[in-house]
Amino acid sequence: MIGSVNGLMGLCKADQTFPEFWNFHCIIHREQLVSKSLNLDNVMKPVMEIVNYIRTHALNHRQFRNLIAELDQGLPGDLPLHCTVRWLSKGKVLSRFFELLDAVKLFMEEKDKDYPELSDLEWIMDLAFLVDMLCHLDRLNLTLQGLES
Repeated sequence: MIGSVNGLMGLCKADQTFPEFWNFHCIIHREQLVSKSLNLDNVMKPVMEIVNYIRTHALNHRQFRNLIAELDQGLPGDLPLHCTVRWLSKGKVLSRFFELLDAVKLFMEEKDKDYPELSDLEWIMDLAFLVDMLCHLDRLNLTLQGLES
């Protein structure tokens, strides 16, 4: 759409009768571009591996939901599945993962899966920072779209 030659912007700039204008990405797309350049792999990679391990195996998913129900601490009922195409879902996945961190630790111990990050205080602080940052960006995006006041 924004292509410099055949996109809308390129065609409008090439048309001599079209008034001069500035073109730029909207703030939501700018955030997406910045999120690609941030190095979040140290947090995102283990989280996505764990979420995929829990969500992509039906038995694991069912056992995890049962564990949450047994703990009965007012926890959310499930982990959402992250989709890389819908990059805004990162914030929701990380937020829910952070809320369920103790349940995730317990579940992974029961399954004999070793993720040292789950016990690393520095990694947990990075996760908390990322959750906070992405929650603010999600709220900003919803406000800009007129979906939240």
